[in-house]
Amino acid sequence: MSRAADPRRVPPGRVRGLLVVSDSAAAKAEGRLAELIGSGRPVDEVGHSITLYRR
Repeated sequence: MSRAADPRRVPPGRVRGLLVVSDSAAAKAEGRLAELIGSGRPVDEVGHSITLYRR
């Protein structure tokens, strides 16, 4: 199994597990990041500014 340092650089179907995104980045997300967030489901929050998405 290979691991991607940047999930925006591989096909979305290969991104699995947790995606950790700051709420400010999620709010202004475009392109691949928006696609990854949209196809994940929020599962938890860290503090008041980070959301964990399960893919």
